[in-house]
Amino acid sequence: MPFRQSLAAFALVCCGASLAAADDSAAQSFQLHLRTSRETKQGSGQFVARIDDAHWDARKTAVVICDMWDQHWCRGASERVAEMAPRMNKVVAAARARGALIVHCPSDTMDAYKDTPQRKLAAAAPVVAVERPLERWCRLDDRREAGLPIDDKDGGCDCQPTCQSRKAWSRQIAAIEIA
Repeated sequence: MPFRQSLAAFALVCCGASLAAADDSAAQSFQLHLRTSRETKQGSGQFVARIDDAHWDARKTAVVICDMWDQHWCRGASERVAEMAPRMNKVVAAARARGALIVHCPSDTMDAYKDTPQRKLAAAAPVVAVERPLERWCRLDDRREAGLPIDDKDGGCDCQPTCQSRKAWSRQIAAIEIA
């Protein structure tokens, strides 16, 4: 289930992977190389890549990290999260240093963070109108999003045999620093 949200959040964060080392002149802006691919003709299976440069004020940016839990009921999902987390942490730290708001939202575990300064900061952030609120599970939008590298219909487990579903998580993975 939440692996797709984690993957989407990681994709957003990966855009930040091209953040240049912060110097005084660029300390509060992002310069990103946004890569998209479009099918040349519907159904052709042939794609063309396009890279566009984008710049924006980091202080007007929020990075939302969903469901990067300390454990997942699926061993494979836990391994994928553990593999992604150190790189995500570097990108998140760079975004935070430039003034971006980092919102950590590991589902079902928010009570563990209710009194932390970071949770209070996120809760006090201005409300922004968005096309698709992050209040609940969002199914893959086939009109706008490509398929996932794994089949997530069973909750994201690609292990054989499939792992037994259960609530295994208690907080966000420690490899992604919250402060």
